[in-house]
Amino acid sequence: MPHHILIIGENVEQHESHFASQFVVHKVSDKPDKDAYIAEIGEKIEALCLSGGADPRGGKELLDRLPNLTLAATLGVGIGAGAGIIDVAETKRRGIMVTYGPGSNSISVADLALGFMLALARDIIRFDRFTRDGHWAATNTKGGYTTTISGKRVGILGLGNIGAAVAKRCVAFDMEIFYHQRNRNAVVSYGYCASVRELAEAVQYLIVCVPDAPETRGMVGADVLAALGPDGYLINVARGAVVDEDALVAALTTKSIAGAGLDVFRNEPNVRTELLGLDNVILSPHRAAFTHDATLRMRDMMMENLVAHFAGRAVPNPIPGFEEIVRGRL
Repeated sequence: MPHHILIIGENVEQHESHFASQFVVHKVSDKPDKDAYIAEIGEKIEALCLSGGADPRGGKELLDRLPNLTLAATLGVGIGAGAGIIDVAETKRRGIMVTYGPGSNSISVADLALGFMLALARDIIRFDRFTRDGHWAATNTKGGYTTTISGKRVGILGLGNIGAAVAKRCVAFDMEIFYHQRNRNAVVSYGYCASVRELAEAVQYLIVCVPDAPETRGMVGADVLAALGPDGYLINVARGAVVDEDALVAALTTKSIAGAGLDVFRNEPNVRTELLGLDNVILSPHRAAFTHDATLRMRDMMMENLVAHFAGRAVPNPIPGFEEIVRGRL
């Protein structure tokens, strides 16, 4: 008999037909009464597949309505993101496996980080407007000089999959690379900084790549931004909570840092009006991970986890802390 799965969230629902090739797929987004529909199909559901923006989320209330659930799979890489849409503690208490897609979107996120750096250094957005609005033709001037990222110093906060992919790209631009994380990486030759502040002091571009976790929230505060200084740029492709947004707005407004490239925000999707009015910041709607290429990798990793689970094999990508559940089922 085919297994029944429930998919919730725009980014996973777009792959409905792919999952339907092996499972009976249910979704709630097109149902006029979600609660009634979940009550109708709840006992059938064996796996829950979620992506960012899922409504409802995989909290205790939904889990209570899915009594035969054995797997909760997230479409994405962040443990923080997974914890946000799935109650990890509750699923673990119930013995429900939780999986994710580590490394699936690292390349796409790293590409955007470099895009932010290039756009900021070369003032690409302003020059686009300068050309479209006819200022080039009207003045016969080219709008002034910019700089290059080549040969500059870049600091990477968090040298995981994404941070490592960023560093690889920075090497191609002959940048001097520094990083900070809890433990020194013995494999790389990049400069290690013992603190975030020390990292900010050493570089001209500070790229945030750490996950959302209690120990990373507010990690980039006023002191770090002051250390980055008026010639420094902040790029955040991690999570909005990692940066003290009040301090960032103040630093951008007073130009105590040169600028920022932001894909994530503290209160998504509501971006602060102060940020909207600033010319020295580039804004993106939390889309770094979602290229076609990355989405297909995330989809395929989710499918691999589902297939392995229902075949009685070890899932390839349990979230950290769920390894005991894997071993207990083999």
